[in-house]
Amino acid sequence: MCGFLYGVQYNYQFYGATRRAKQVFRGEYQGVMHKVYVLENTKDKTWYIGQTDDLKRRLHQHNTKTGGRTTAMRENGSWKLIYAEAYIDKRDAVGREKFLKGGSGRAYLKKQMRHYLNNY
Repeated sequence: MCGFLYGVQYNYQFYGATRRAKQVFRGEYQGVMHKVYVLENTKDKTWYIGQTDDLKRRLHQHNTKTGGRTTAMRENGSWKLIYAEAYIDKRDAVGREKFLKGGSGRAYLKKQMRHYLNNY
């Protein structure tokens, strides 16, 4: 099989992959995707890590002070999305959220977003 990613052609095979994994990869999956996200406060640059099945609604809740005690307590600044991952199973998203909130997870995020962190 052949596909395109960021304008680059590549070959891939689905060895033992489930039908759902193939649908997700091709953009054909229509089910609920659970997102793990990282928000950054525009004023003090602190991070908030969470998970949801509706990222747009959740970001709106954080910015209108109706979403979560941690983000509602911040007096200044708004929250902007700086990183997100998507999962089919909510349990996977919850596990990933727990990992990212720990020391190794934060180190992973800093490495993944090193260019963003250096430029902004």
